[in-house]
Amino acid sequence: MPEGFEKVGEVIPSLFYDLIARIVPGATVAVVVSYLNRKTFHPNVDRVERIALLIGAGYVIGLLLSAISTGILWVLTRPPALRSYADEAFWASIKKYQSNKDLSVLFAKMVAESTCCENFVIAVPLIAKFDPDASARCGYYWLAGIAAFYVAYVRREILRRRLAQQD
Repeated sequence: MPEGFEKVGEVIPSLFYDLIARIVPGATVAVVVSYLNRKTFHPNVDRVERIALLIGAGYVIGLLLSAISTGILWVLTRPPALRSYADEAFWASIKKYQSNKDLSVLFAKMVAESTCCENFVIAVPLIAKFDPDASARCGYYWLAGIAAFYVAYVRREILRRRLAQQD
């Protein structure tokens, strides 16, 4: 295989991880917050610039969400009974499969999905913070927060079981 294609193959999983784990939840926060504050937020840019701005803002917001969710997850997974749900446990297991490119890419994508869900758990209260009418939608935020937390737990559990199945 030519050298250029090998390099692209190494970059693609990283791009997928950033897209799935960071840009999707970050862009969602940016879009929802700008929609909720549409009376005060009017960017004067054309379509291509708006998309680039959304991707850039989504990435930055996603990085912040990831930092917060990783910190919270780290605290929650300190008890020995929950250590199998920690990021360190997942990456240590995935590292065993580095020689199997397909399996390591699959697991990296599963971690990205899990991180995306964890970032949405953090995104819900962040969106509520910037919602001028949050008190009127309080029940919806609770429902969205509980749903996001449940989905994040399920994604972590699926990944944990899949890794245990491989071992």
